Amino acid sequence: MRKIFLLVLVFGLLLSSMPVMGASVPSTIITKEEAVNTVRQQLDVSDDYKLENVSFEERQEMEEQVWYLYFRKDDAENFGSVSVRIDAVSEEILSFDRYERQEGEGPAIITRDEAQQLAETVIKNYQPDKFKSLKLMENERDNSNTGSTRISFQFNRMIDGYLFPANGFSVTVDTSQKEVTAYRYQWSKDLVYADESSIITKEEAVNKFKDVDKTRLIYIMTRDKDNKEQGLKLVYTSELPNSGLIDAITGELVPREKIYQPYIYQQKVDGAGMKELANDESGRAAPQTIPDEGVISKEKAAAIAAKTLAPIADFKEMELSSASYYQYTNTDKKEWQLNWRTPFVEEEKPGRTQNVRAVLNAEDGSITRISYYKSPALQSSDEKAKGFSFKELKGLAGAVVNKVFPEKITQIQFVEQEDGYGLPRPVLQAEKLTTAINAERLINDIPFPENNISFRFDPETSELLSFNYQWQGIEVPAGAETISLEGAEDIYYQQAGLKIQYVRLQEDAKPLKDVLLTYGVKQHDFSYLDAVSGELLDYRGSKMPEEKNAAPLTDISGHWAERELNIMFDQGIIESSDGHFYPERQIKRQEAVKMLVLARGRTGEYDTVTFKDVPKDHPYHKYVEAAVRMGIIEKGDGYFHPENNISRQDFAVALVRFAGFDKVAELEGIFKVPFKDAGQIAPEKVGYVALTNGFKIMNGAGGYFRPQKLITRAETAISLYRAIGIGK
Repeated sequence: MRKIFLLVLVFGLLLSSMPVMGASVPSTIITKEEAVNTVRQQLDVSDDYKLENVSFEERQEMEEQVWYLYFRKDDAENFGSVSVRIDAVSEEILSFDRYERQEGEGPAIITRDEAQQLAETVIKNYQPDKFKSLKLMENERDNSNTGSTRISFQFNRMIDGYLFPANGFSVTVDTSQKEVTAYRYQWSKDLVYADESSIITKEEAVNKFKDVDKTRLIYIMTRDKDNKEQGLKLVYTSELPNSGLIDAITGELVPREKIYQPYIYQQKVDGAGMKELANDESGRAAPQTIPDEGVISKEKAAAIAAKTLAPIADFKEMELSSASYYQYTNTDKKEWQLNWRTPFVEEEKPGRTQNVRAVLNAEDGSITRISYYKSPALQSSDEKAKGFSFKELKGLAGAVVNKVFPEKITQIQFVEQEDGYGLPRPVLQAEKLTTAINAERLINDIPFPENNISFRFDPETSELLSFNYQWQGIEVPAGAETISLEGAEDIYYQQAGLKIQYVRLQEDAKPLKDVLLTYGVKQHDFSYLDAVSGELLDYRGSKMPEEKNAAPLTDISGHWAERELNIMFDQGIIESSDGHFYPERQIKRQEAVKMLVLARGRTGEYDTVTFKDVPKDHPYHKYVEAAVRMGIIEKGDGYFHPENNISRQDFAVALVRFAGFDKVAELEGIFKVPFKDAGQIAPEKVGYVALTNGFKIMNGAGGYFRPQKLITRAETAISLYRAIGIGK
């Protein structure tokens, strides 16, 4: 029987404190063998997990000496892995991740509160003296209410009542295994604190933020759930300069380069919604390549691009390396994407190269995107800093626009780039010059940053080295009366709120012992503020949905299924808008289907309409259509009867189909049901009832199954809870 992970950690700690004897030469760190033994003992890593990778790293800036160990189990029956970071001096476990492939994800067997208690117990066992300095971040995103059985808890360090997010613990618990699967620990030593006797108030901090932030009135392109463009909308956006933090003592903006950030994560964004229809890698296709009706040919698209960009690019020195035609599945757009490049020539001193990428609307031939690059000439040996002032760059960039897109010179505004302190570069220090400049599109004299042009010039010759252009053909809206900038700032800071916390400082990219108390804006879900109504908007420009009531269920205390209902509520499989579940109410067919679909964890928006009584605007449409696609329900006579209640035998059918055993249930003459009222079960449903009884998903009472009885919400939920993890 598998040991409960929590007990293993407790005993492991006791074992790890025993001295290792027999070392002939003293060492400041533990050996690899000692690290392996400690990990095997503390984390119960059995011998069938083989050590595959091991490494040692000393990070002076973090004052860390760490062993990295990776164990792997791979046999015919299952696969598992354990990766661990262990302090090579103190033998403290700094982090671990455990993975073991399961046949299927079973239901959660502990509640979120119990999972939190398990996470806290692990921290107390590992670092009992540090637990009292922690705060559970209730607002940090975890995996609860998503259908996953894994929940992550973030505990941050508190210093004198203030958060220090750079330190703390992260613990992930698998509620289906009652086991900790991931653990991370970070704690800085010997920190130096500034005098905190005169902290500015939160109101003063808000005013400081208003002084330095760049709340702007702009246009954004709104999009629906399928990313289809819906038109322009006037919004306010708040752009905090630099680090976005203010010194809580002085009220001054904190430069980004002063704040130590040991890990920087970059998010990769992949394109989606495109279907490639044609691709010519050689550029030597037939004279007229027309992939679709109503679109221009590849040759015409290439000619338009070459003529337009002739003032800045030498197409005689380049070849058309590829031409692709795309039709976007989520919009009506059709595009040509063309690429030119300087041919490769093998020589001792290769010349300068050019690359052009042009994207054109395949229907009207308008250019929507350009990316141009030219390699710089050999630089002189003059080490003097070179660059241009903002005024000089405006002149150079304006001349390029006049040559390429003269009609757009009055539709753009040039934007000064910021230095490290959030100030325009030419303003801070005259010698801090730059070679790049950006321009934003103006619509009704209001910026539309999604459409923009960027330029970069050679600092010695003033030659254009890169040119990036994005411009949509859109319907320009009429002007509208907006709320004031001051009003927008008031709403923004009221809704977002401020946090006060410590940050660690650095010098020359190396961490210092010094920490600084700062004010910052809290993480928030909204992206924009509707400039007309003042409503909060998401990243698509849609009104933010009302938050669901996540308060505990108040009407299941003492109920026979209280524990299971709480677990399913934590996982988001059952929901409540008013804190009530109404366990003894009979459930409607639409409600039961929604539970089944949420338990699978997969929903979407569908254009299909399978049932005449569940149209696209029906609140349960997406769940019903998903259930049809999953094979949970059948089309039948074209009517679903969503408001009807559901019988026990009908829900037994849905559960067996949910588990993927419907083909077995339909076998005739092999099932017997041990119920006194077996004769009341519809003949075509006997197999389904037999399987639910055999799997102990649905049970009878007093020897009766009561197949015609309408099932309650609690019975529905507890039966589904038992079915999760069986079969599919």
